Amino acid sequence: MKKGRILKTYKGFYYVWDQQDIFTCRLRGRLKKERPDVLTGDIVNFTITDGAEGIIESIIPRHSRLLRPSIANIDQVLLIISAKQPDVSFGILDRFLIQIAAQGLDVIICMTKMDLYDSKEMGLPLEYYQKIGYPIHYFSIHEGSEQWEELSAELEGKISVLAGPSGVGKSSLLQQLMPEEELLIGEVSQKIGRGKHTTKHAELIRWKNCLIADTPGFTSLSLRDWKLNEPKDYFPDFLELSSCCKYKGSCIHKNEPDCSVKETVEKGIIPSWRYENYLSIVKEIEDAM
Repeated sequence: MKKGRILKTYKGFYYVWDQQDIFTCRLRGRLKKERPDVLTGDIVNFTITDGAEGIIESIIPRHSRLLRPSIANIDQVLLIISAKQPDVSFGILDRFLIQIAAQGLDVIICMTKMDLYDSKEMGLPLEYYQKIGYPIHYFSIHEGSEQWEELSAELEGKISVLAGPSGVGKSSLLQQLMPEEELLIGEVSQKIGRGKHTTKHAELIRWKNCLIADTPGFTSLSLRDWKLNEPKDYFPDFLELSSCCKYKGSCIHKNEPDCSVKETVEKGIIPSWRYENYLSIVKEIEDAM
């Protein structure tokens, strides 16, 4: 019996890496009924049947899972957004952030296309997010940056997934980060006869001593299954204030009196646009109830 990680799933085949070789595997018959949700990133026990082929016998319990994109055992999310073309939407950014946090995953925010943004006149667009504790990296594809080295260090020894809206430069960032490893990108895709950059399914890319998942991105930012009191727990700038609210942890920072979050917004410490993003999320949950 061997143990390995699924790098990609495709049409009933599972491409399992045992730290040395990639094996094309199928599920043992009983697993098809017991575990219909076998995902990229799952760690499995498998037996070799013929050369580079095998049968997956069991799935080792996961420590994390993302639903959209569907991928398991991820340590952190590289959330890619662009400064321009498309312009950054802080409303969408906040939706990404709370959904990532709800999965118990760390996040690194990477802003691309900074060559199109005048930071001298307008300041850094994510300055507030950095202030409240999010790790931020700014990138320009056309200019060298020490940020590439810093980002590389944050990927060290971890399994990361790229996520973000369409058109923000996820593939370009990946190519810029690891230009010398171009042949490793999409190795499994080449094996199954697909182009390297037609990202329709999550695939783990081996690079140095880490794994990076190139994915089709989040297919939905729906909050349909959320409860009304959940979003506040994933706004780190609200959390430390909640204990000072009149109704403590039950305060949803909307209509309650003596709410410390609302008072802090009024004082300009929490930006009004950040609070409005929060209220928009709460309203969507209310409307779906």
